[in-house]
Amino acid sequence: MLKHILPLDNRKLILFFCAGWLVSMVYSPFTLSISMLSLILLSFLKIDKNRLQFKEATWAKLSKLPQFPSFWIVSLSFFILFFNVWLTQDFDFWLTRLRIKLPFLLLPIAFYLFPPFKEREVMGLLYFLLLVLCITCIGIGSYYLMHQESINIALKKGTPMPTPRNHIRFSLLLAYGIICGAYLWFKGFYWKYPQERKWILVCVIFLFAFLHFLSVRTGLIAMYFSIASYIFVRGLWSKRWKLSVMVLLTLTVLPVASYHFIPSFRSKISYMRYDLMMYNKGEGYLYADAGRIISWKIGYEIARSYPILGVGAGNLRQAVHAQFAEKHPTYPIALMPHNQFLYTIAGTGVIGGLVFLIAITFPVLYRKNYKHPLVFTFFTLILATFMIEHTLENSIGVAFYLFFTLLLLNRLNLAPAK
Repeated sequence: MLKHILPLDNRKLILFFCAGWLVSMVYSPFTLSISMLSLILLSFLKIDKNRLQFKEATWAKLSKLPQFPSFWIVSLSFFILFFNVWLTQDFDFWLTRLRIKLPFLLLPIAFYLFPPFKEREVMGLLYFLLLVLCITCIGIGSYYLMHQESINIALKKGTPMPTPRNHIRFSLLLAYGIICGAYLWFKGFYWKYPQERKWILVCVIFLFAFLHFLSVRTGLIAMYFSIASYIFVRGLWSKRWKLSVMVLLTLTVLPVASYHFIPSFRSKISYMRYDLMMYNKGEGYLYADAGRIISWKIGYEIARSYPILGVGAGNLRQAVHAQFAEKHPTYPIALMPHNQFLYTIAGTGVIGGLVFLIAITFPVLYRKNYKHPLVFTFFTLILATFMIEHTLENSIGVAFYLFFTLLLLNRLNLAPAK
């Protein structure tokens, strides 16, 4: 029986480490690195008679990479940083950023070298993600019930609900997991038994409600923006305006209902109002939202001061600290710009910003990939996060972006164009 559980060929190994990647984004940075590295190795190696051997066709396939621009253009996010080295004075910070962005160089090549994923394999991975998220949320909910009083007090002070690793990244994974689960249900997917569709719907509803209970605004904003954008565009394409308007109106009602019926959500909104009130009084240096707003202003000032090439990707930390020390000395922490576009433009200028924009939009536009619901919803979700977070400046954010982007590109773009 063990030989049927353990993957013993390349395809099964690839799926195994993809599943490991999904779990690791929730729980473990170490196994996340192992999963990524293993996938890179499997793109160049194969198992033959239970031994790893180099794939003879690898170089021939790599020579055709220019014919698949959606893959290598993703890697531009690495080269924006790499070629900015000549402006760098703080090499420690630059090297840290380069290490975080290294997957942008290697993983697009790996997913290009993989054979195309079958639709059932892709949907199976999304199904697995849905189950992992449900189990995790049950654990979070159980912990909350055991420490309800102390967590509720902490929520009123702006402390997030305890989650594995980073609560913001987890909320993003949860937001897209909900969309993926809804996609599986609409497509009529099940792994073995048709009755599983009912449980998929139950999981989607549970996770949707739990995201409101978790009350992480980044995940909520990203999910609502992504769903609303898709419904609006779908209405344009299909000309079914009445249905689209009804669904959009329903979406506007749900946050209001959540405010009245979910205490943690109400506490988060109340804290946000208080935070903004203190910021308007000039006393917001102890609060999260005020720091976020100031980080946007400082990012904008740096970008305006160095418009063409930026202050230097490696020098951005020094520039931000200098701005905080000069203009906002009461703030205990100098926050990097909480906006991916501002972060990129401040460090690498308008030129770097334009290259970055090409890197994230071209794969979506290529071969009309945006017409696939999962591509469109992921792009709009990640776009929403870019406006309020520097999503790609940490390993979890990079892993989140690359996994779904490359998985869908492999499925949609490795087959010959029709």
